[in-house]
Amino acid sequence: MRGQNLQRQPLDGRDLRCADLRGADLSYVDLRHANLSRADLDDARLLRARLGGARLDEARLSDADLTGADLFDASAEDASFEGAKLRDTGFEFANLRRANFRGARALATFTGADLRDADFRGATFLGTVLGGADLRGAHFEESAVTGSHGRPAVFWGIHTVCPDGFRTTAQAESCIGHLAP
Repeated sequence: MRGQNLQRQPLDGRDLRCADLRGADLSYVDLRHANLSRADLDDARLLRARLGGARLDEARLSDADLTGADLFDASAEDASFEGAKLRDTGFEFANLRRANFRGARALATFTGADLRDADFRGATFLGTVLGGADLRGAHFEESAVTGSHGRPAVFWGIHTVCPDGFRTTAQAESCIGHLAP
């Protein structure tokens, strides 16, 4: 399936473990509850793909375009999103433990996500929502999350667990000053 155009295909619930989907166009594809563990999706296009409840553990999504993709309640432990485009991407309540987001470009929502030990070094944030996420042990660069020109790079929200274990309890609190694991 490498490099194929699979747009709008119903692949929900399918077993695609270890599939070679490098460079494939999976835009608008229904992959809810599909098993994509250890799949290679490097350079794939997943525009508005539906990945809710999917298993992406140890999957490779480096330089993939996940614009508008929905990964609600997905599991992507140890997955690589290195250099991925995450514009309007929803990771609400997803399990992203030890995921690699190095160099990713994120305007995404991680509300309630498990991001323990995730790596965001070199990532670019613009309006990314991390409210209620568990970030214990996650790696960030402070300059990437503070924003510029009056635009916040990250919205921390309440009940966020910062990389050092500090918990935000008010809307105005943030993890700035609590980014070292």
